[in-house]
Amino acid sequence: MSTTQCSRTVTPAQKVGRKGFTLIELLVVIAIIAILAAILFPVFGRARENARRASCVSNTKQIALGFIQYYQDYDERFPLNKGTDADGAHWANGSLQPYLKSKQILRCPSDSSPEWNVATSLAGASGYKRVTSYGLNGMLMLNTDIESITDPTAKATALAALGGMAPHVAHHLAAVQAPSMVILLAEAPDYNGDQRNYFHSFRWHPDGASGGSGTGGSCAANGHAATGLSGRFCTRKDGVKVPEDIHTTRHFDGFNVAYLDGHSKWVKWEQVYNAPTGIGHFDPRNGA
Repeated sequence: MSTTQCSRTVTPAQKVGRKGFTLIELLVVIAIIAILAAILFPVFGRARENARRASCVSNTKQIALGFIQYYQDYDERFPLNKGTDADGAHWANGSLQPYLKSKQILRCPSDSSPEWNVATSLAGASGYKRVTSYGLNGMLMLNTDIESITDPTAKATALAALGGMAPHVAHHLAAVQAPSMVILLAEAPDYNGDQRNYFHSFRWHPDGASGGSGTGGSCAANGHAATGLSGRFCTRKDGVKVPEDIHTTRHFDGFNVAYLDGHSKWVKWEQVYNAPTGIGHFDPRNGA
């Protein structure tokens, strides 16, 4: 008895046992991946900036604590805020270094200035170098030791020459009414003129009276309108008037500050400038 076997040809596709993706299926997968990427990449970017902001807050906190130690050693007097040479021998590299013992904390991770530690092109002949991301409140520390002037007339003349709010400058901690409400330092813009590393809050004025106009070059270099305003102000892209020597939007829509009592935090410009007295949280009379 014989049996007859039937044979058939098996194609490669039949051997595999399944079909491949169609073009439409591939396009759907690619579209899903693209949508997920569009959602997640900004989240990752925001997370990175949050980390930089936290590091920057830590920097301002450590610097503020260094200043507190300085006050304790010098009868609560504030140091001068400006050096006189191209190496920036002022508070950042000079008077405060024995207490900080680090120059790394002087730079914010989000500070993208291309002229770090080299003479800035905006400095002209003075040639000051950028050595810190933070500027001191000019209402607390003048670049001229006014209190050393003993003649009352000469002292009044020196204060008047500085303009704006200079007569209300505090030269020692005891002159500040509420240290927890007065800003010690804030973030400096990426392009900071002659890199003096303090901001001219003593030239600001709540009624708009001029204490010197903002520099058009500095305003434009930091992304503001190119025309400087009275009181050393610029017009931000959103129309808000801000100082030329503070970076008010380095971290999202705000910036980091440290207060005289040592605490630090992220703030918006509108939160710290629009306050009951004078120039807000930059005024040593604040909280009186």
